[in-house]
Amino acid sequence: MTVQARVWLPPFRLPEKLLAAAAVLWIASWFSASAGLQLVAWIFVTIMAVVVSIRVGRFYISKLIWRLRNRLLVAFLFIAVIPIGLVIALGTTWVRAISGQFAVHLARMEMDNRLHRLNELIDDVERVPAGKSFDTIADLWKNASVRFTGLSISVSAPNGRKYNFGEFPAIKGPADQTGLFVINGKLFGGAFRHDPALQRDVAVLAPLDREFFGTLAPSVGVVSLLPGGERTFALHDTGSSRYPTDVGPPSAWWDVELLRGTQIPVTYIDSPEGEGFALLAVRSRMANVVSILFSQANELGSLLPLLYLLAALILTAEIVSLFLGFSISRTITAAVHELYEGTERVMRGDFTHRIPVRGSEQIADLSRSFNTMTENVERLLKVSKENERMQAELEIARRVQQQLFPSQMPHVETLEIRAVCQPARQVSGDYYDYQSLGNGKLVLALGDVAGKGISAALLMASLQSTLRVQLREWQSDVSTERLVTGLNQHLFLNTTPEKYATFFLALYDEATGILEYTNAGHLPPLLIRAGTVTRLDVNGMVVGAFSASQYDSSRLQLQSGDLLVCYTDGVTELENEFSEQFGEERLSEVLLRAARVSLDQVESAVLDAAAKFSGSPEAQDDLTMLMLRRT
Repeated sequence: MTVQARVWLPPFRLPEKLLAAAAVLWIASWFSASAGLQLVAWIFVTIMAVVVSIRVGRFYISKLIWRLRNRLLVAFLFIAVIPIGLVIALGTTWVRAISGQFAVHLARMEMDNRLHRLNELIDDVERVPAGKSFDTIADLWKNASVRFTGLSISVSAPNGRKYNFGEFPAIKGPADQTGLFVINGKLFGGAFRHDPALQRDVAVLAPLDREFFGTLAPSVGVVSLLPGGERTFALHDTGSSRYPTDVGPPSAWWDVELLRGTQIPVTYIDSPEGEGFALLAVRSRMANVVSILFSQANELGSLLPLLYLLAALILTAEIVSLFLGFSISRTITAAVHELYEGTERVMRGDFTHRIPVRGSEQIADLSRSFNTMTENVERLLKVSKENERMQAELEIARRVQQQLFPSQMPHVETLEIRAVCQPARQVSGDYYDYQSLGNGKLVLALGDVAGKGISAALLMASLQSTLRVQLREWQSDVSTERLVTGLNQHLFLNTTPEKYATFFLALYDEATGILEYTNAGHLPPLLIRAGTVTRLDVNGMVVGAFSASQYDSSRLQLQSGDLLVCYTDGVTELENEFSEQFGEERLSEVLLRAARVSLDQVESAVLDAAAKFSGSPEAQDDLTMLMLRRT
């Protein structure tokens, strides 16, 4: 058995000139100091590498997806798995981004609230009456210092006097602003306001340390403020440790760490540029954000079971879809693989292979059709082999039958003889014969056995053998009616009732030119004499049908130039495309036109006219003619 291996090498190669040019350019770039030449070499080699990669990739991808199973898996991967994966990845990314931004929003909102309290402290200072300003503001400062460690307040009076509560730095702040400020490299939270009506400036500053940012959102995670850009600042070191430094371990597989930030404007009071920014960074975990979200929204908490149910339904639907997809793909690929294996077995000549049929869908019907086809092909092969055997046997029978026909023409000085037999199949049921009896006498016979093929050929052989046996027995006393009567008795006794034959037997006497004949149900031979056509007599029934059939004989004096044509029904009953028969009349016309030519030309004229009339190269019936001409 020959095993055909698959070649997994790309069926192409780069042109040799292109490779040579690339090699020369690459070598020249190494020995050249020209940056342009090196750039061109790199670009050229890169383009070649890309082209080769694309071609090799396409080749191996086509090899990979050659099998339908791999093709369906790739299609399923791109249609179902990859989109679902992308949706999951996109959803996860968005959830993480939104959760991180939500944590940042909580920290930013808390920081803004605390800075807003500094602005509210200025409101309280402005509402203090002028006569009680110092003591009252001092009380406000003491109360606010509990909330903001290191808080300082600066109030400028209309008379130019300035009151500082706490260690307020010697700066000139902006007119009206609340936010983050950097003074002498340190970070402060503050509020500045100018009251034009009272001609008074009020400023509040609170030094910011790690505790301030660490306690912005302790339930969310770790909050820190980082310098942004090229400018730097430092937080105040108060020595406090009341702030978280770690988000802790995850509580579940989905409890991932979140890291997000947002920009916060910062004013550098002692810097010429003035404005800058800082990055408010929040490190948190998904569980912290979810707990805050659901604890602050009771309506969302009530929807939690429904969300779990929806997630379970989606997961179940996805699992079922994956199972059905793989199951359907496996069914299709298995059926196609079995069909492929079946066709390979059929190509090797094994028609006994059958494909397993599973299910009742179209794929199963295709498998059944394949099995039916192989069964039919197997049966046809058997029939074909049987036909070949029959054809071989028929060929042998045809050769044997050819040996039964007379091989040599008898020498008769006053008579020309020619015979032709064209079987419709390989063997014929028509029979002709001529035997010399000596003393210038010649026996001529023409028969047509009912039917075609082997049975007719066997009956024809029986006729021939019986006739020749009788000729040897009765050679001294030959009579046509006696010979036909003996043939009739023999066929009737040795064949079934449906077997019979038409038979024409003639005895020619060269000395007298008299033709004695007996026509047993055969088509009357045609005598062409002096431009006229005469039909000979019929002297009895067909032979082999009835045991008591009586036969007579007739006599015909042949004259010089007479043409006698004996024929079977394969000539006159030949049909054309309109189901018209060639008929005796057309045969007579052809014979009249060819009455004076040689017998072989007469034969050609009749056969050509019959073939032209039928318009078909295939013979419809056995066609036999026996032609005689008196010289």
